[in-house]
Amino acid sequence: MLFQYVKMLAEIQAGGHVRDCVITIPSWFTYDQRLMIKDAAEQLANLNVLQLVHENTAAAVMFGIDQKIEHEKNLTVLFYNMGAMDTEVQITRYSMFNISEKKSSPYIHILSEAWDRELGSQDLDVIIVNILAEKFNAMPERAGKTDVRENYRAVRRLFKDAVKIKEILSANKFASVKIPELLDYVTLKFNLERTEVEAAGEAYFARVKTPITSALEQAGLTMDDIDQVEILGGGVRTPKTLEHMELALGRKDLSTHLNGDEAMCFGSAFIASNSSSAYKVKHVFLTQNPKYDVHVKITALNEEDALSEDEQKLLGAEEDEIIKYTQEFRLFNTTDYIGKSKGLSLNYDKDMKIELFSAVGDGEKTLIDTFIIDNIAK
Repeated sequence: MLFQYVKMLAEIQAGGHVRDCVITIPSWFTYDQRLMIKDAAEQLANLNVLQLVHENTAAAVMFGIDQKIEHEKNLTVLFYNMGAMDTEVQITRYSMFNISEKKSSPYIHILSEAWDRELGSQDLDVIIVNILAEKFNAMPERAGKTDVRENYRAVRRLFKDAVKIKEILSANKFASVKIPELLDYVTLKFNLERTEVEAAGEAYFARVKTPITSALEQAGLTMDDIDQVEILGGGVRTPKTLEHMELALGRKDLSTHLNGDEAMCFGSAFIASNSSSAYKVKHVFLTQNPKYDVHVKITALNEEDALSEDEQKLLGAEEDEIIKYTQEFRLFNTTDYIGKSKGLSLNYDKDMKIELFSAVGDGEKTLIDTFIIDNIAK
């Protein structure tokens, strides 16, 4: 329904039929999650998905178009994006690519991506709700009564006020809390100091630096190699979050040139227009590497049909006629780029099963997908 609604809005705005689209997704989405997004758009909304683009990648494209990139020097930018539900960090290198002697376009290389799937501004809402609940439970009027958090309607009111309190504490050192008749006609009223929230959320704020460290390690860089830091998302407005970011980054000059939602939208639009010959826009060259190696395992669909090499020799097969029915090799590695295609040459005369696995370094392989090719003998 969401894709159908968005398609309707786009068609009203465009004044015509909309078919092709580019969809932004979190960088931590699994293969199955990506496939579900693609299937939902194509099968339920009748859209043709040109690409699934990571949110930070779309914002990075918009940044590359909006900012002036020097020919003589590369620009390395760290994007820190904390939303309501998750935090994503991306390190991107910008340079200018000469199309001709008189024309050049931005070249964007995504060096690394890291994330914390469960670190978002809503976690801070939960911390504030727990503070409010404990204050309420400790009131003399609540002595001997059940925890307010066991009442669904009261918890909803606490979350609604927690969002307002968080916004107030982002600009002030204390907030006046008043929730009339929260439960059993008892009103919660007190002054909540920012330091109390920061102390209760110590573990939350300590996690701010983790994706930064991970992204730098993946890219093989240090903060000395980072020319600029761009922060996005509503979660970065909290003073303590900014403080921990500045400590982790070793700098205070954090830039806010981009509106997160708008940058992702416009960046996706440029990626879509670069995929079409119907639009004449500034060309943007983008390279992103896979986060893991992709391995292929090929086996006979019916194992009893797959003769071993010795069995084939006994049947009179020459050395160059022997078929290896079980094959396993690496198809893509992390130095390849997303969108690259490779061809396989196989000598096979049985129905086959092809399995794709992801593997990080020498770690355990994880099944991505399975394909069946039958009727080969025919």
